Amino acid sequence: MKLRNKVLGLVAILALVALAPAANATLIYNLTVDNCTGGCNPNPPASMGTVQLDQSGSGNVLVTVTLVSPLWFVNSGLQNTIDFNLAGIASGVTANTFSNANFSLTSGTAGALHFDGFGDFQYSIQLNTAQGAGGAVNASPLTFHILATGLTEASFVANSQGSIFGVDVYNTVNGNTGPIGTTGSTVTPEPISSALVGTGLISLFFLRKRASRKA
Repeated sequence: MKLRNKVLGLVAILALVALAPAANATLIYNLTVDNCTGGCNPNPPASMGTVQLDQSGSGNVLVTVTLVSPLWFVNSGLQNTIDFNLAGIASGVTANTFSNANFSLTSGTAGALHFDGFGDFQYSIQLNTAQGAGGAVNASPLTFHILATGLTEASFVANSQGSIFGVDVYNTVNGNTGPIGTTGSTVTPEPISSALVGTGLISLFFLRKRASRKA
C-alpha cells in the first residue's frame, strides 16, 4: 500500500510539471527565410541566426538576436531593423538595457510596419545610424528587454503572413542587404522542470522494479 501511494504521488508530481505554463520555457526562433536581393545567407539552407526569448520577471522578456558571420544588423531604409508582433498588447510597450546603444524601440503603440517580403508587424527595433551598409553595426548578439503588462515569451506571435520575426541585415562579404526572418520555433523546457521530470521518471523506474521483485 505504501509503495502504491509513493507511485501515485510521483505520477501526480510529473503531471503537474507537464502541465506547467510554457511561459517559463525558453523560445528559440531560427532565422531561415532569406528575402535579400541576391541573397544574404552565407551557407544556405542553414539558419542565418536565432531570436531567443527568456522570461525575465513579470511582464519582462529578454530578447537575444544572434546573427551568423558575416551578417551584421543594418538600417537599409526599407524596413526597421527588428520587427515583431505581440498578441493582445496594443500599447504600453517599452524596451531597455540594449547591449548596443544605437538601437531603440520605435513606438510603444502597435502599428502597421511594413517588412519587405514578410508582411506587416506591430512593433520594431530601429538601428539609429545612417542608412545602408555605412550604417551597419557588427552588434551580434544584440540583447534587450521588452516590457509590457502581461507580456510573456508566448506573447510574440506570427503576423498575418505567418512571420514571427523580421531582421534587416548586411552581408559584409557579398555586400547584399535586406530582410531575413523566421516562421518556425523550438521550445527548450525550463531547467528546473526538466530536472523534476528526469528525477521523477528515474524514481518511478526503481519503484516499479522494486514492486515487480516483491510480486
